[in-house]
Amino acid sequence: MIANTSTLLIEAEGIEKPTDYNSIIMVILMGLTNILLISRIALTVLCVIKKEKKDYKYIISIIGYSIFILLAVISLI
Repeated sequence: MIANTSTLLIEAEGIEKPTDYNSIIMVILMGLTNILLISRIALTVLCVIKKEKKDYKYIISIIGYSIFILLAVISLI
C-alpha cells in the first residue's frame, strides 16, 4: 500500500511568507484598538448629548483620548 500526499502551495508574487508573526499580531491589535477608540468616542458623544453627569469616568475617558492620540502621533514619527 502506497500513500502519496501532495500539497498545493499558492504564493502571491511580491508577498513573502512571514517568518515572524509579530507583525500580524500588531496589525490585529491595532485594528482592535481602533475599534475600541471609535466605540469610546461614540459613547462619550452619547453621554454629552444626553447631558449625563460628568463624573470621574468622563474625565478619565478624556484623559485616555489624549494619551491615545499622543501615542498615535509618536508612532508616526
